[in-house]
Amino acid sequence: MTSLSLIEKNISFHFLKNSFQFIKKKTFLSLILCLSIFISTNGQSLFPPAYKITSDTASFLTLPDSNWQSMADAKGDLTLEQVINSKLFKDKNQKLNYQNKVYWLRYQIINSMQEAAKISLPETAYKADLFTKINDGSWHHFTTGTGVTWSRREGLKRVLAFTVTIPKGDTLLVYKRVYWNYVAAQPDSMKIALSSTDKLIQYNYINENSNDMTTIQDAFMLGMFILSIIINFYFFLVVREKEFLYFCLFLLIFSLEALCSLNDLFLRDSPQLVLYLYVFSNSVAYFFLIQFVRYFLKTFRRFPLWDKYLVLFSFTQVAIILFSSFASAVFHTNLANLSHVSENSVKLISGISLVVTLLLYIRDKERDTRLMTIALTPVLLLQVAAYGLALIYGSYSDRFGAQPISGTQSGFNRAAFFVLIVCYLWMMIFFTWVLFRRFSDLKKELEHQESLDHLKSRFFANISHEFRTPLTLIIGPIEDLLHDKNAQKFKEPLGYIHRNSKRLLQLVNQLLDLSKLDAGNYRVDTTREDIIPFVKQIVHSFSSMAHRKNIFLETEVDPRLKNNLRNDILNFYFDEDILEKILYNLLSNAFKFTQEGGSIIVSLCLSEKNLLELKVEDTGTGIPSEKLPFIFDRFYQADASHKRKYEGSGIGLSLVKELVELHQGNITVESNT
Repeated sequence: MTSLSLIEKNISFHFLKNSFQFIKKKTFLSLILCLSIFISTNGQSLFPPAYKITSDTASFLTLPDSNWQSMADAKGDLTLEQVINSKLFKDKNQKLNYQNKVYWLRYQIINSMQEAAKISLPETAYKADLFTKINDGSWHHFTTGTGVTWSRREGLKRVLAFTVTIPKGDTLLVYKRVYWNYVAAQPDSMKIALSSTDKLIQYNYINENSNDMTTIQDAFMLGMFILSIIINFYFFLVVREKEFLYFCLFLLIFSLEALCSLNDLFLRDSPQLVLYLYVFSNSVAYFFLIQFVRYFLKTFRRFPLWDKYLVLFSFTQVAIILFSSFASAVFHTNLANLSHVSENSVKLISGISLVVTLLLYIRDKERDTRLMTIALTPVLLLQVAAYGLALIYGSYSDRFGAQPISGTQSGFNRAAFFVLIVCYLWMMIFFTWVLFRRFSDLKKELEHQESLDHLKSRFFANISHEFRTPLTLIIGPIEDLLHDKNAQKFKEPLGYIHRNSKRLLQLVNQLLDLSKLDAGNYRVDTTREDIIPFVKQIVHSFSSMAHRKNIFLETEVDPRLKNNLRNDILNFYFDEDILEKILYNLLSNAFKFTQEGGSIIVSLCLSEKNLLELKVEDTGTGIPSEKLPFIFDRFYQADASHKRKYEGSGIGLSLVKELVELHQGNITVESNT
């Protein structure tokens, strides 16, 4: 009994000992396993859970933030192997830091369907490198991006997207390196878009193999724009009205903006140039639209204060949109929300401003103004609604008709693009028609004006001839009486009659010359002569007048001309009759406004371009600076008051200008009042 008890106790002791050793070993192994797991998780961050594709998965979606991770590559020199072993991936705080231009993203996608899944990964970055592998297979590398040339893009080229096929039940492992150009896009944070390849192609492409957009539609739209530009530019060349020019520029800029979005047709291998052309056209398009509306409605005449606001706002909105495009890149900080809000706000205000402008003319009975209101109001209301909703929902789109480059959306909003194009085609066609009506009216008005000018020229020519004959008959007998010794007691009144008759004859001759110029019948007959004696002779004919008025009159000649002009090779070609009339009118004008004791200097010199310059300088009363641009206009008087001191017809200087231009010269005036 005692022996049995001892044996049982011994067995129990050995059992307990063995159990303790077994438990100790298990615990040790568990600790080693936990430690190895801890070391493993410390050496490499945990991979995010895989996203499962099922038959119920939407055709276009954004990957949930919990299913992908990102990390910044500060120097942009990390390799795929270094990134795989990195522990810096984060699944939170995916807001972009604009001091970093390169980021890595990683995620997994499991195909849970009973067939292979063809998926597209739309790309919005300036450049993206995609590294993929199926299960434990080998890595595959693809490249695309808005800044990648057409020939180097892989996958879908126009609506940029990587295309991948995942066999049923397999897992796709993805590492993606993205390069951001913060002028091309200013996203606030990164997103990963996923779509069905078949659906993406169906929405945007003719077929999968061609990778071409609906080129016929795009070409038709651009062709319409170009045709309208040509028509309106022709209108502008004929009538020289600025509304035609600004409408041409608006259509041209909008066409350029559309071409930049259609980057499968335009500058395929120069994406950087396309980017900056787009930024430029996006900034100035509404500027030209505002200028067109201003000049078409003539707001500067009807509502000058409102017109000043439109001018100021048009320049301000260009500056703000340019700031929106370059803000984040220049300041190296995340100003995405500020940039998007400011751009949308400016475009919203521009639409509201133009709507208000049209409302100011709502009671206007002019036909063209009403047609303008009908054409522009629907487009502006849609613009206001679109940018208002963009501000409310915090969305934006940088390119019309192309995939948004914001980094926050994917896909292609066909409905919005279709509505936009219909609106602009409507505006283009309707405006061209309205402008054609305006052009027809202006052309008729110009033709009527030309007809009136022709009639006036004929009238002046006929009446001048009628005056010239009796004036000649009057001057002849008077000159005879002035030389008759028996009529010396009437010398003074005869002198007045003779002087005024000559002045009247000179005026008649000037009117005849103007009528010849208007009719195009004035011919230049040049001869090669020494110009210095010719000019001195004309100046000398005014010597008696200078002596009578006590005015110093002198002719100055450039030494270079004085020394060389005797050589026949350096003689000048000029029309003696034209030059005589030019110099006579200039000197007559100088004597008229130069007071007693003043001076008149006629100088001949060579310009820097080796051209002959003829100057007439006087110490007269001078001309106010605001009146200088008009002194060569016909019948213009610097002093138009009825009490003016100096009499004149306003014809002489106008005739001088036209004769100088007929002689292929140029005339300018300077005055120090």
